[in-house]
Amino acid sequence: HGNLSLGEDMANKGLSLAPSDPAFYILLADLYEEFGKPELAQKIRDSMSEMGLSKKLSKSTVEVQGKVHSFVSEDVTTVEKTNGIYAEIEWIKSEIERSGFRYRGSEKASYHSA
Repeated sequence: HGNLSLGEDMANKGLSLAPSDPAFYILLADLYEEFGKPELAQKIRDSMSEMGLSKKLSKSTVEVQGKVHSFVSEDVTTVEKTNGIYAEIEWIKSEIERSGFRYRGSEKASYHSA
């Protein structure tokens, strides 16, 4: 959305409702990184560590041509497969842009939400 103040407000509202949920801290840290404030992002991550909070792993499953594929966040055993997926996403983006669409998202945008 490109609005730091709004993002901070939303993350802080989430933290007030669920202070032990790491997702809101991660959201806030990622927001600070996106807006070029790495020192604030690190402060949030340090606070998480002090509270014993850590990012929860997430899992996605997709069926393609009758075969089920599972992906777990931060699973380094699938790096080769993941690189192929990211290459395919970049190819799709370039084809879409070639047809006239202009991508306005962050270059740091994540394909997989936290």
